Amino acid sequence: MDAPQVNGSWMPDFPGLADKQNCRDWKPGFQFDSTKMRDKDQAYWEKYRGTPKAFVNLRIGQQLWGNRWGNVTAIRWPAGTDKAALEKALLTKLTPDKLGFQFLDGPVTPKPEKLPAPKPRAKRRSPPRPKPKRGSVPKVPLAKV
Repeated sequence: MDAPQVNGSWMPDFPGLADKQNCRDWKPGFQFDSTKMRDKDQAYWEKYRGTPKAFVNLRIGQQLWGNRWGNVTAIRWPAGTDKAALEKALLTKLTPDKLGFQFLDGPVTPKPEKLPAPKPRAKRRSPPRPKPKRGSVPKVPLAKV
């Protein structure tokens, strides 16, 4: 694993994962069965940390590891990329409206067809109160005066 493109920086610094010395202590925020970790997995983690064992193309990676938060975790640029030029290009291309943001003036009224259907509300019923017995005195807390 001496190729320059193979290095631990490929793995983002996931909290609960990147900071652990033992891979059995990972707390990645999703279901994870640490009992399936083998000694050779721990040895790999100690030597290489987050260095990938394999590279797959983007489409296959998205199918394998996409989840409810998306299907990519990072974007990498080639070494030596001019950061200022990249930032300028991104800021001209990634406008708020292209990212799904809208900035509106005044009160916002949603379109009726965009509103979710109202859920039927169950009536809340209080348990019936016991009727006081005739001639009984209601219990009232006593207070010292």
